[in-house]
Amino acid sequence: MRLARLLGRPPGRKAESDGKGASRESSSAGISTGVYATGTLGLTCVVVTGGRLMMDAITAFASVFIALIAVAATIWQARRSARLAEDALALPVAAETFREFRSQTFREHARRLLTVPGEELNQASGFHELSPEFQESAYHICYYFEYIGVLTAHGLVRKEVVIGTMSTQIMEVWEKMAPCIIAERQFRRENLPQDAGVEFLPHYENLVRQIAVLGGRSAGMRIRKGLDGWCADGSARRARTE
Repeated sequence: MRLARLLGRPPGRKAESDGKGASRESSSAGISTGVYATGTLGLTCVVVTGGRLMMDAITAFASVFIALIAVAATIWQARRSARLAEDALALPVAAETFREFRSQTFREHARRLLTVPGEELNQASGFHELSPEFQESAYHICYYFEYIGVLTAHGLVRKEVVIGTMSTQIMEVWEKMAPCIIAERQFRRENLPQDAGVEFLPHYENLVRQIAVLGGRSAGMRIRKGLDGWCADGSARRARTE
């Protein structure tokens, strides 16, 4: 008491002050604990939310990837079906084409056409000035190869099939008939109306150019050598003797 009076502080103030200090410290500790708990909870929420976003992104990416694979497979299947359909349609056309090419009528016209004197072809101003016998053969053979050129140009028959089988005859007839074909084109330009088509055997000429690019008369052999199931005569003989 006396000491308290000497210090100028009434009795009981120390205990009161100590109580307030303890209460204040207890409040600070509670606030710190609450802040820590709140921060921990927030961090946990952030981690959980980030993990969910990552999983959602992975799931979305996987879904897009699977969809792209499905689209690619559908496109491939559609193209394959279209190709099979084209081959199915081309088969009877090709069969009829080769049937005509191997017919006796075609061979007779081709033989007759190749015996036309060169002077007659050079002097004629077109097919119409050829003798009736040669004129019929010229139209028959040249229009046949024009028809083949149309089929190959539009993909109805593969050009490799035609060139691998007919390249020699195609080039042989063209070299023989080229002067008369050029003369026929000139005659049409000079005598047909301007609005009329003056082209003559353009698909046949295009087929000839393709054969020339592939090696001319040897183009057929080059194509045949590129076939998986093709072997030369020498190889076949060696295979039989082994």
